[in-house]
Amino acid sequence: MGKRKGRRTRQSVPELPSHVAKHSGQTLTSQTVGVLPIINRILKRMRFEEILKGYLPREDGRTKLPTSRTLLVLLKNILISREPIYGVGEWASGWAPDVMGLSAEELNHLNDDRVGRCLEKLFDADHSSLALAMVSHVVKEFGVQLQRLHNDSTTISFFGAYDQAGRETRQRGIPTLAVTWGHSKDHRPDLKQLLYILTISGDGAVPVYFTAASGNVTDDTTHRDTWDLLCQLTGRRDFLYVADCKLATTENMKHVAGKGGRFITVLARNAAGGCGFSGAACQRGNTLASLVRQDGQRGRDSRPIFGVRRVGDQPRGFPIAMVSQYAKGRVGRGCPHQYDRSSPERTGGTPPEAGLSSDPLSREGKSHQDR
Repeated sequence: MGKRKGRRTRQSVPELPSHVAKHSGQTLTSQTVGVLPIINRILKRMRFEEILKGYLPREDGRTKLPTSRTLLVLLKNILISREPIYGVGEWASGWAPDVMGLSAEELNHLNDDRVGRCLEKLFDADHSSLALAMVSHVVKEFGVQLQRLHNDSTTISFFGAYDQAGRETRQRGIPTLAVTWGHSKDHRPDLKQLLYILTISGDGAVPVYFTAASGNVTDDTTHRDTWDLLCQLTGRRDFLYVADCKLATTENMKHVAGKGGRFITVLARNAAGGCGFSGAACQRGNTLASLVRQDGQRGRDSRPIFGVRRVGDQPRGFPIAMVSQYAKGRVGRGCPHQYDRSSPERTGGTPPEAGLSSDPLSREGKSHQDR
């Protein structure tokens, strides 16, 4: 019985992950190394594969390519090339096997089906504990300072119906998110989305915590859980939590301040007007601090570039400060004065912003140098 015509057969990855040239009985083998030695060194210090192994389901004895090693190849692909899953095997075959962390035989077993099965095993893992273990080690290994943490969120748009993912449910006993409509930060209200939340350190902008939420979740409802988890991660509550105006709700600010936390956020324009901020923006006095820039490329220029003033207390009990940017010859909407070198309190340039803080603001004048 002959082969059925038209039946597709899976093509294996070439055995030699390299370029081979032959001439006059001599063979030259070329293999790509690229940036992988640097990435491998960082991943080794992170103990990435070791920690990942500890949270993945037990391997089947018949597995020809370990799940952790396959996911490591997928991570390198995302960092370097971002090839689609069906092209990961072919992409990896162009690199030297040792820098890819695979033997030549293992490389032949790398295909889209295997990558998909490994992602299913990653889905079954305890993601929160995995992320906390990884970040805790990285903070210690690289000496990342966690005195100031910055939080923000964005939306990830999806092109397609995603009918089966339109509501929160459970898959294999694990809660899943809803890919659905919500406030689109990409200005694409026609597309379904997820909300992606990221917190980074003030020291080097190192990602400290990240998570996702259903597409119809609003930003202001995510801060309390995020702050609680950051307390668990850092082992402290006195870090400075910096976020946008979505943090400035009574529930969020009282939650952080009531547990001994510290925060800085931006007061929305409509709320700032109700606190008397607009009138205070045009007052010359009440300066708390000036940030002075000395730029060697432009000469010794000591004019202030930012000014901070105490405005008052917000009705919810938190002090309000005004931050103004000085720009020579430009007029700000918040305060109708041009910059005057002899009177740095006269603000110009970008309009002043109102900010809320959990810390009391000192009225003593201070000066800071930013070189």
